Amino acid sequence: MIGVFGVGQPPDGSPDRNLGRESTGRLSAKAVAKIAPAPRHPLTEEVVLKRGYYLAKPLPSGEWLGVRRFLSSTGIVIVDSFLTWRTRFCYDTPDEAIAAFEAWDGTGDPPGLWLRQLPGDRLGPGAFQDI
Repeated sequence: MIGVFGVGQPPDGSPDRNLGRESTGRLSAKAVAKIAPAPRHPLTEEVVLKRGYYLAKPLPSGEWLGVRRFLSSTGIVIVDSFLTWRTRFCYDTPDEAIAAFEAWDGTGDPPGLWLRQLPGDRLGPGAFQDI
């Protein structure tokens, strides 16, 4: 049997831990079943709020929009699964973020003077107000 470390056992003498690889190097069906991602948890308002968002509402796309405080800004965030977000728009104050949250349907850019969009670090109209 050829393992991760070549022929035989690893140098430390422990059993070969080759993650269920067949002799061809491909993962066996049993190994794939063990490492396959768990089914996604359905998002609800309760789940989004438990993740640290102050407000949450469903979008027509099936994603959720939430408001969350960050280190130096408040953002509206498109939450796309149980633990991840697709994009966020940062606002200078919580009031601006809440107003944008209430008015935005998730398409195009949100209203108001957002500072930047992440990921991508795209600057918004609010980034140039004090220049």
